[in-house]
Amino acid sequence: MNWEALTDEVLMQKLSRGNLEACSLLFKRYHRKIYNFFLSSIRDSSTSEDLTQMVFERLLKYKSSYTAGKSFQTWLYQIARNILTDYYNSKRLNLTDISKAQHSATDAPLVSQKIESSEKTKQLHQAIANLKAEQREIILLCKFQKLKMKEVAELLQCSESAAKVRLHRAIKVLGKEFFKLDTL
Repeated sequence: MNWEALTDEVLMQKLSRGNLEACSLLFKRYHRKIYNFFLSSIRDSSTSEDLTQMVFERLLKYKSSYTAGKSFQTWLYQIARNILTDYYNSKRLNLTDISKAQHSATDAPLVSQKIESSEKTKQLHQAIANLKAEQREIILLCKFQKLKMKEVAELLQCSESAAKVRLHRAIKVLGKEFFKLDTL
């Protein structure tokens, strides 16, 4: 059987029936995406690794709660969102704490010809950190994690058109935050 050709949903059904090889392949497909989701939110690589591990632990623990026919990716990101919410609640972080979060030692500096690009990237991340949690989340899901609008709407429990409006508004606020930082 060619496991690589199976869809995420089929793999999840196999995992629900106890086939752990399916979990290995799902981990291979999604661990970097989930890690980057956390890293974009909290800007700490070590914590992002820990939270990513927790996502896959919960995937195994709650595998029977997956509903066949539903998007696996949406279900997995819902687990990740819940873990991120739990993390913030446990740390009682607010938006100013997030924006002050230190970059980890593994965030290597860019070479000198990319300094300006690096500064703009840092400025963008700072502007994202300055957004309200809901705005930051929709931008991260749509633009960085590249989830489809239908999946984002399902995660946010709203219509696709409402999700598009939220994204549009968040991008508008992000633009203002970015240019505010640019003028400092």
